[in-house]
Amino acid sequence: KHIIHDWSDEQSNIIFSNIVKANPEATVFILEFGPMPGPNVPHMAKGFDLHMGVLFYAVERTQEEYDALFEQNGYERVATHFLSGGYPLYVQELKFKNYGTKEEL
Repeated sequence: KHIIHDWSDEQSNIIFSNIVKANPEATVFILEFGPMPGPNVPHMAKGFDLHMGVLFYAVERTQEEYDALFEQNGYERVATHFLSGGYPLYVQELKFKNYGTKEEL
């Protein structure tokens, strides 16, 4: 499991918490396929979402779901970088909002 969509929200929260505890000033880069479109929009990512949920307790997310996950963990998306090559790969760049000091985390 190397990308955040391989993890449930609860497990992702632990990952983000560990990053903040180790270095709250770190920039986090999330490499993803997608994002998955919202309801009633056909997309192959929705089939992956079903398989990942059943087999690995993992989830594909819409951009809104990613942003909510980031916000819940004190991060904000500061940039999105789309990669060339024809495959829908993109990188989300996150910064921690610096709530409190490292000792308080």
